[in-house]
Amino acid sequence: MTTTEGVAMRRTVLSLLCLVLLAGPATAATQEERCEAFKLTGSGKRILAKLRCHAKAKLKGQPVDAACLDRAEKRYVVHVAKGGNACLDPDELVALGADTDDQMSAVVENVATSSVTLPDLSGSWRTRTIVSVDPNGGVWIDCSYYNPQNCPTPSLLAITDCETETVQTGGTFTQTSQCHTPPESPVQLGTFSQQAAGTVNVVTGEWALSGSVQPPGFPVYVYASEGVYAPDGQSLTGFSTAGFQTGQSLWLASTTGSKVD
Repeated sequence: MTTTEGVAMRRTVLSLLCLVLLAGPATAATQEERCEAFKLTGSGKRILAKLRCHAKAKLKGQPVDAACLDRAEKRYVVHVAKGGNACLDPDELVALGADTDDQMSAVVENVATSSVTLPDLSGSWRTRTIVSVDPNGGVWIDCSYYNPQNCPTPSLLAITDCETETVQTGGTFTQTSQCHTPPESPVQLGTFSQQAAGTVNVVTGEWALSGSVQPPGFPVYVYASEGVYAPDGQSLTGFSTAGFQTGQSLWLASTTGSKVD
């Protein structure tokens, strides 16, 4: 065997060995592992998308675009849904979304040499929360966040409109709301009050809250929400766990709101 042939053979053997090592054991991921993978990549995409929103705003010398931040949140949910309906636990989606926003906000605050903070959020707000589901299972988000051919036909469950008094003190706030379900809501919950308390990052506008509610004739429900206030402090978007008792998440609701005073 010539020297050239020996070198070629050694290279072949090494290449085959690398292929075997890279292949590893042929085991399929469990459903739980698949969900974890999509939550990890979804969280990364969400952080990156929101940082890009802030970066674009800096380059233009303008406040961050609230719609850009909202798209990052909605696409995060759509991405996690690709892991399967079993991945769409409302409570986990809200909690993980709030955690990723905390990390994103920390980067924005660390990088910024000077930051404009939100105006005071205290005052009267009007919000609408909509619960829609995919009849095939899982949550439903507005079709503008899906590929056109992939948007499922939603099944509307309930609409809740609230008049809310917000009191902000630094990075915390409380809310007292009077709510009702409008005539177009398939499920009618009557008129009821709800209380909530939360936190807000006054630099990035990211917020999270939790509270309780008891519609007439229903048990006491607890809920959690997360989202973002617009830089001018006049509007908000976000997600809420809807209709879930302690330890049992049922639906994910989309919330929008505007300040009325």
